[in-house]
Amino acid sequence: MQISHAQPHLERGLQYWEGVEATVNGVLGGYGLGTLPVVDSLGTRTFILNLLAHLVLTPPATVADPAAWLKERAAARAKLRSTESGGLGPLGRTRALDVGAGVGRVSRDTLLPLVEEVHLVEPVRKFLDEAKKTSASWSELSYTDPDSATQTAKKSKGKKNEESGRKEFRDLIRASHGRKLAYFWENTMQDFDPSFPRSRSGASPIPPTLSPEESAIAEFKTSLETQANESETSTNDGPLTRQQTKRRRTGSGSGPSLSIRAPARKSLDGVSMELSHISADLGLQLDSQAVKYDVILIQWCAQHLKDTEMVAFLHRCQKALKSRVEMLGEPGTALNPPILENDQKALADPGLGGGIVVIKENVCTEDEDGNERVVWDDEDHSITRSRKAYERLFKEAGMEIVKSEVQLGLPAELFEVRQWALR
Repeated sequence: MQISHAQPHLERGLQYWEGVEATVNGVLGGYGLGTLPVVDSLGTRTFILNLLAHLVLTPPATVADPAAWLKERAAARAKLRSTESGGLGPLGRTRALDVGAGVGRVSRDTLLPLVEEVHLVEPVRKFLDEAKKTSASWSELSYTDPDSATQTAKKSKGKKNEESGRKEFRDLIRASHGRKLAYFWENTMQDFDPSFPRSRSGASPIPPTLSPEESAIAEFKTSLETQANESETSTNDGPLTRQQTKRRRTGSGSGPSLSIRAPARKSLDGVSMELSHISADLGLQLDSQAVKYDVILIQWCAQHLKDTEMVAFLHRCQKALKSRVEMLGEPGTALNPPILENDQKALADPGLGGGIVVIKENVCTEDEDGNERVVWDDEDHSITRSRKAYERLFKEAGMEIVKSEVQLGLPAELFEVRQWALR
């Protein structure tokens, strides 16, 4: 049955977003300073992890040795990324696509904590430029010293051991993911093919951002420890006279300068690198390899797609999803060991059926007669669909609804927000 209703206007919608400030608060319509970003991010991550357990890097509470569990999972992931071990090379990396990425909030807070590589596609250049500018300091693309040696030195032996254990665990999680990477593509959903990501014709390329190399992190840690030891030695030299204190603060007075050392830098930023310079074990051959994703997230942007555009885009997304084998390797091999009933076996996930498309959107109520409904927005020239309207399009695209639920905890005055997982 052919159903007619209002359709979004792409060009006018883009004009609207060009007038919005490139901040989280701007792209969230003034809701970026409250609880919404945190509630939204936690809700989406939980939703994804309930379906893609191979992305989980938090040991179950029943595991006797969490560190051993994590090391086993890290080893399985490393094999999948290694061609020498029979893995898929860069294609074996866990990967997500952030559709309508805005200034990168969802990539930073929701997707990068779960996967090793994220692709951001966004049509508004100033939003993408802001995402790129801030990406080097995102927690998953940088390294932050969790607790300086200076602070640790003042703790009791028990506290030191406890903190040392937490640091080791954080290092294991980082090693499990390997080096992380973010790509940036300036394009619309209407023209973007997830399998062969490209920016629109004429767009200036944006270099990817990579997390620091392990060697750089090791050097950074050594530098912090050296500075901390020097600071502790200086503290143990005894109390300063009033004159020495004045000299340390101002560098004034006769005699040698005792100016205070600048505070140690506690974080190491990620690095920007041209596509052609990324090593073969990390970089995809984008001209010849079809890219496959564990998860494609379409959030708060599908309202800018006409019905026919939505169906076509979902078809392209479906082709770009990983199969179970592409996620875990062949069953029964070293890359995908036989699944055991306990959760300690690396990458064990009996229900895993391949990658998923997650759509998270505002939904309006149905018509009074129970039929699907669409609400037109004069401000950004988009539409808000009802649940039935979305699910009709999913069916037309040949996609199965794996899971669906409402996002709880958002401000009451907003539309209901529903998320679907599709395959």
